[in-house]
Amino acid sequence: MIIGKILVGSVKILGKAFNSKAGKSALAAGTVIGVGLAGNGVRMSSGAKKKNRKAIEIKDAAIARFEIKQSETNQYITKLAFEEKRSTKLIDEFLSLTKKIHKCPSLNEIDLTKIDLPLISYNEIQKMSKGLDLALSGVGGTAAGALPGIVFFGANLSALGLGALSGGIALSIKGSKLSKIAVDNLKQANKISNDVDSIVDYCTMLDGSIIKLTKAIIKVNNLYDKKLMDLSRIVETNNNYEHYDKNDKTLVKNIFKLTILLANMCSTKLVQRKDEVEYVDTEELDLILNKADRICKQTRQRIPQEAFA
Repeated sequence: MIIGKILVGSVKILGKAFNSKAGKSALAAGTVIGVGLAGNGVRMSSGAKKKNRKAIEIKDAAIARFEIKQSETNQYITKLAFEEKRSTKLIDEFLSLTKKIHKCPSLNEIDLTKIDLPLISYNEIQKMSKGLDLALSGVGGTAAGALPGIVFFGANLSALGLGALSGGIALSIKGSKLSKIAVDNLKQANKISNDVDSIVDYCTMLDGSIIKLTKAIIKVNNLYDKKLMDLSRIVETNNNYEHYDKNDKTLVKNIFKLTILLANMCSTKLVQRKDEVEYVDTEELDLILNKADRICKQTRQRIPQEAFA
């Protein structure tokens, strides 16, 4: 399995830091080092003040890097979620159109052996749509908390709710908690900086997978949309499946195949968790992308090559 492991120990260490009672308010230059020292009237030396300022600068810079990267990754996830939402809308349009076609076969009657993908029911697709709405709407102002679920659970969020995401995943470790960790020495500040670097590396790897999946879904959506328009024109003049010629019947069957493909693409999990450590799983992504390429080539039918580029 080709994976990018991240935060082998960082998440646990950060967790301890978040809950530690040792977190004090960051000391400004010239203030007293602590309660004990203040009681004795001992103040920071010039060197101690400089180290303290340096520690705060390192921590603040790390938090800024974290927040910038988190925002960037959430933007990529949002684009993916919107494209997946478009997929569910196209599927809904198609299934509504099939109801207008007399004796049109159902999803269960289509031979899917050649596409080698699990059948996903219409009810499951509707749940995906609701899950995407959940992530995109920011229920209760928690959009940043729901969005990561797209990469961790696919579009299957509706049954999970935000409670399932409360533990967070690496990319959504709350910046507010990181920000509240007080620093009064360079070692502590550098530890925070290193942990943030690990999270940024993880997000960068994840961004690449999100972009690849988003581009692939856009291509399939465009192909699906064009086929749907072809079928709509046919239905306007002929709504009896038994009277369709071979090409028209093939068109219907191919859209059913693309329906299953899109549903599986929207269900793709880009992040896995093992022993409380998250990693970017490229194996599942590569598998679905290879299948998407093969199925699209099989079902292109009357769609010019340039339309799919």
